[in-house]
Amino acid sequence: MTKEEIDNYIIDWHWDEESHKFSLEFAQYISDFLDDLEKNGASERTYKKHKWNCQLVGSFMCQYGYHDKFSPNVFKYPPYHDIEFRRKVSTSKYSMDSYKSTCKALEKYALKRGDLKYDK
Repeated sequence: MTKEEIDNYIIDWHWDEESHKFSLEFAQYISDFLDDLEKNGASERTYKKHKWNCQLVGSFMCQYGYHDKFSPNVFKYPPYHDIEFRRKVSTSKYSMDSYKSTCKALEKYALKRGDLKYDK
C-alpha cells in the first residue's frame, strides 16, 4: 500500500500523534502481510477477505488494545478482540470464523518472519 492508501486505511484508528504512529506501524505490518499473501498466490477472494478482516483487527487493536508502541507481539494469542467483533460487526459463525482465520494468519506470518516467539 502507498502512504496515501495507508492513511486512508487507518483514518479511524487513531486520535492523537502517538496513536497515529502506532496505527501507521501496525498498518505497514498488515500491508507487508497482505503483500506476502499476494506474492504466495492467494486467491482474490482470500486476499479480499483478509484485507477486510485486517481493517477490523487494526481498528480494534488501535482502539481497544492499550498498546503504547507497535511490536509484532500484538499478534500473540489470536483471535484479537473477538468480543468487540461480535458486538460491533457480526455474531454469525461464518463471519467470526473468517475473522479468526485472519487473526491466526497474522500470527503465523509474524512467527514465519521470526518477529514473534512464544516462551517455552
